[in-house]
Amino acid sequence: MRKTKKGIAIGLALIMTAMPAFQHGFFVSDVKAATQKGSLATKVTGTWSYEADNAIHTQTNESLFANLPTLANKGNTRFTTDNYDSENKAFKTNGWSTSMGWKYSCSDNFGNTTYAIPLAFKAVSDGMYVTKPSTMVVRDTFNASAPENGTLSDFEVKTGFGSNEVKVDRETDWSTDVVLENASDSSQYMKTTMTQGSPMALFRMNGTKTASLLRLRDTLPSAVVGYNGDTPENSTMLVLRVYDNHDDVSRYSNYDYYALYVPKGTTWNPTLGETNIGEISMTFPSENKAYFTLAWLCESTGTNDSEAEKIAKIYEPYAFNYAEDTGVNYDYNRSTGKVTTTYNYKVGKMDSSKPDGVVMGILPSQYKNMTGYSYLENEARTIRGQMKFLIGDSFITQLTYSGILQSSPSVENSDKAKLQEYVDSFMKDYGPENGELTKEANVQVNTYDSGKRMNRAVQVMEAAEACGDTEDANTLLKALENELADWFTADNDNNAEDKYFYYDENVGSLFGFPQAYYTVDGMTDHHFHYGYFIQAAAQVAFRDPDFIAQYSDIINEVIGDIAYDKKDSSSKYPYLRVFSTYEGHSWASGHANFADGNNQESSSESINAWAALILYGQATGNEELTDLGVYLYTTEVNSVNNYWFDIDGDILDSNYTASTTSANKHNVASIVWGGKYDYSAWWTAEPLQIQGINLLPITSASYYLGKSTDFVKANFESAQANEKAFTGNDKLSTPTDRWNELWSSYLALADTDKAQEYFSSTCAPEAGDSKAHAYHFIKSLEKVGSPKLDITSDDPLSLVFENKDGITTYVAYNPTNEEKTVTFSDGKVIKVAPKAQSEEQSAGATYKVEYYLQNADLTYSLNSTDTKTASAGSQVTAPNKSFTGYILDKTVEGTKISGTVTEDNSLVLKVYYRLRNDTDEPESTTPAVTKIDWSDITAWTEIGSTGISYSVIEGKDIFARINEADGNPFYFIFKQGGFNATITGPDLSTVITKNCPGAEIPLKASELKEDGYYTIDADINGNTVKIALKKGDGAPEPTTEAPTTEKKTTTAAPTTAAPTTTQPTTGGTETTAATPTTKPTTGGEVTTTAKPTTVSPTSEKETSVTTKSETTTPKVISNNVMKETTTDKVSSTSIRLGRTKVKKAVKRNKAVKAKISLKKVKSATGYVVKVSTSKRFKGKKTITKTFKRNVFKFKKLKKNKKYYVKARAVKVVGKTKYYGKWSKVKKIRIKK
Repeated sequence: MRKTKKGIAIGLALIMTAMPAFQHGFFVSDVKAATQKGSLATKVTGTWSYEADNAIHTQTNESLFANLPTLANKGNTRFTTDNYDSENKAFKTNGWSTSMGWKYSCSDNFGNTTYAIPLAFKAVSDGMYVTKPSTMVVRDTFNASAPENGTLSDFEVKTGFGSNEVKVDRETDWSTDVVLENASDSSQYMKTTMTQGSPMALFRMNGTKTASLLRLRDTLPSAVVGYNGDTPENSTMLVLRVYDNHDDVSRYSNYDYYALYVPKGTTWNPTLGETNIGEISMTFPSENKAYFTLAWLCESTGTNDSEAEKIAKIYEPYAFNYAEDTGVNYDYNRSTGKVTTTYNYKVGKMDSSKPDGVVMGILPSQYKNMTGYSYLENEARTIRGQMKFLIGDSFITQLTYSGILQSSPSVENSDKAKLQEYVDSFMKDYGPENGELTKEANVQVNTYDSGKRMNRAVQVMEAAEACGDTEDANTLLKALENELADWFTADNDNNAEDKYFYYDENVGSLFGFPQAYYTVDGMTDHHFHYGYFIQAAAQVAFRDPDFIAQYSDIINEVIGDIAYDKKDSSSKYPYLRVFSTYEGHSWASGHANFADGNNQESSSESINAWAALILYGQATGNEELTDLGVYLYTTEVNSVNNYWFDIDGDILDSNYTASTTSANKHNVASIVWGGKYDYSAWWTAEPLQIQGINLLPITSASYYLGKSTDFVKANFESAQANEKAFTGNDKLSTPTDRWNELWSSYLALADTDKAQEYFSSTCAPEAGDSKAHAYHFIKSLEKVGSPKLDITSDDPLSLVFENKDGITTYVAYNPTNEEKTVTFSDGKVIKVAPKAQSEEQSAGATYKVEYYLQNADLTYSLNSTDTKTASAGSQVTAPNKSFTGYILDKTVEGTKISGTVTEDNSLVLKVYYRLRNDTDEPESTTPAVTKIDWSDITAWTEIGSTGISYSVIEGKDIFARINEADGNPFYFIFKQGGFNATITGPDLSTVITKNCPGAEIPLKASELKEDGYYTIDADINGNTVKIALKKGDGAPEPTTEAPTTEKKTTTAAPTTAAPTTTQPTTGGTETTAATPTTKPTTGGEVTTTAKPTTVSPTSEKETSVTTKSETTTPKVISNNVMKETTTDKVSSTSIRLGRTKVKKAVKRNKAVKAKISLKKVKSATGYVVKVSTSKRFKGKKTITKTFKRNVFKFKKLKKNKKYYVKARAVKVVGKTKYYGKWSKVKKIRIKK
């Protein structure tokens, strides 16, 4: 039996310069010591841009650090005591109480409401609001929050002096001490100990012997209803009853009870029997005994004073005990697959004579996995469900780790050809080119969008491997290596386009540039972003460990930023930065400056990060890292199944899940906050995205989503019903196209037949997904069945599936160089070859399915045979397959679609597919939509003399382009149409938009997206279409066709937020890959923030001339040259141009010209050359010139600058220009 405890020490050094700072020892077993090629940046370079006031504003990346909680910002944005600073080298972000130490956007220096559950706290200048929050449902939100003005708080603990700020004094895993100092005398202060799960709050006064408790909401009834002495005045415990009208209106319990405990000798002025508690003033016997505790006791419908007093007396011996330290120990027992977690309290005592122990709140995700405990009789209704209570100093939970895989299981032989088509289509449209990970143009380059593209490449690489396409798999592997090397190597030049990571010791965090979605200034979403990098590194390490070993130090830093597992005052990263060990899930906001507390939306991306740790640990032979990943993965999966998905149906409140339509509208919480949960997203109100954001990315670690197939089906149907009722602007004309790959794959966990019906081969894929991956995932599940998570094994990379015939498939991957034996909990044992994934089925009879395809002479030939397993006597049916150019024909003699499995394994099913003919329903000519090169004018065909041109894209969408006389702006129109449907030029007088009539639609700079375009709804000849306006030359892809990267942000307050709560948007337009994020301003306004790059100039267009003709057709002349050709009555013209190469590019450091020589291209009349300081040729620093010769001097450059060059051949025929492909980018060599 193997066990691992939490104190693993990844081994980070204290200071980082150009070389990373992890010490030797992090890698063991399979990874050899290697010379490191990676490096971190030694300085922050580059810029970022955002739009405001109809203008683009550019700032330096360095400016993003201005308000981080560094020691230099102490008293400005950082509010900590000297005690905290001495205990923490790295500032702890992403916590439930972080807002009290980091002023990011709150209006004062007292932080935001902090939710310890069941109590909530809000510091103010004269004390601390304390309450068990009222509960209510507002639209799509269930609130258990406390407005920051105190209007819904029960009490204020008053200090008797004024403070300028609240400061964090000490922080443990789930307890925080904060102090309010007298603004006139810092030696006088009140310290509040807040502990998650505790119904008690301890207050300690220093430098004063007085304090008071003020009843807020004083228009509502309240009273002192119990005490422990002869009279209230000579008692040390009071029982307080308060009425809650909000809970009453919402049909919850309408009375809450609290207890106030003080040391013996305290004098106070409680009044018994009054209708309002008022203010209870306390004078303590001495400064050494100047402390007191306020505890929540119970709630009831109607009064229940006696029950409250009973609980108060149970609490009384422990009233002055508190959590001095908290933390967990975890054990991963590989032989049983059990993850055992011990939650520990180090108990401090104000009165040493009292018994040991504290009152511990136990959450549903915990007590559902606990045995042998006797809980107190009272429970608390909280935002996380019913909380139970124990008295003690520890409790233990036990969860089951069911496993993940290195790759999805295999597909049937008969599915490999179609899978290959999807891989081919991906490689054609999205695959690597010129050393870049993708050939897509104008992609977002930042830690999130780049990470998603790496995930996409990984999944297609696995799909290619599944169909035996080693060439494409290797191409993707090398492209992933190039991408990782680019990110993991900083050049430390002042290059705005550079990808790099930088460690900032002043705050204790690793930052990636270009940044996105406030990962730097708000320190948000690090685990979402970095998880993709770790996952990609792991998958590369499985295939090329020597390459990854060269960058292992940088990868360890990336891991350390989100999952550092060491606790000491000198740690360069905080302990498990984003992960709440008490609640068992992560928090996404770095600063938590929200009235509703911290939050997390995409729980699935968090789980993806922890799965990446498991994969990377296994790929590199690091068992301790593997076990850390198993703990985080298993724990967060458990919490997500409770608080996001509510699989057991006992967490989400009935007032929230109550249906207002025929659908169960709120069967999930899409964002979980400290003080609420809601059905919304940060960027859209569309249900398929709201519910889908907690599913992506679908990978071989996503099988946890199939724990309940009934829930999968219900969640899918709920999303579809909600989407049908949705009427927002960002709804697609074909709603099922939205994130189709994601939802198809998810549904396949429960029903592969329906998943294949839902799957679309033609819609544009989600930006981090692909048709190839979705098809691979779905078809592998069709073969092996749904995940069977109750069976575990002694290996972390294994999983069990069960199909509808009751046949179990055991899958395991072996990352080592020796054969491995894997034992499953049901007794099954399989042997796995080195560096391979093995699949074995349980005992059962076998049968065969043979697939035949028709030949040109109308005979049939066997295409493929699948061997399947089922129980003898069971009825089986052959799955219908998809073969391009063929259609199922059940009339062919010898067809046998179904049959009964026999013990002698003799059943053979035979399925025949004939060639398609003209009378058959047309099939898509390609498994995925072909991307459009919008700058290529050959993709358009002119209609008459209206200036309108159109293009039929794979038989589905018709796009039109309207050119104004001056060529600026362009209007791009598209509408739905049939295959090769004819279209006539629309009457532009009928074009009507939402904002203005007629064909002239003025550009509004404030409405332009980052790439300078804006989409609006329009009506042309009765057809509803969208119009994308592009300022300048060239055109983007319309938002319904471009792969979308809709991304949440956990930083900016959404535009619909009320003053006391923060609500993600429930309406408005969709945010796509090219769309900026939102950035808060002090006035509650929201401005758009582009990715950290400068504004791109308009793209260069190729020109052409068209002679009079009867028809005009788009045509690609060759693989290297694209032009618009005309077919007149006599002839057509075809030109071929080769691809040039930059042979030499040299510039002296202080010179203003560079010598450049190109490979000569036959028949070229010249060369177009671009020189730029940007490696991607973006921004105003790009110069384009045309030269007649292939050797020339490029002038008007700047001194002491680094430049890049690329070129392409051009041939001029008459007034038409023909272009070759761009050369590879070459860096101009600098000579001294």
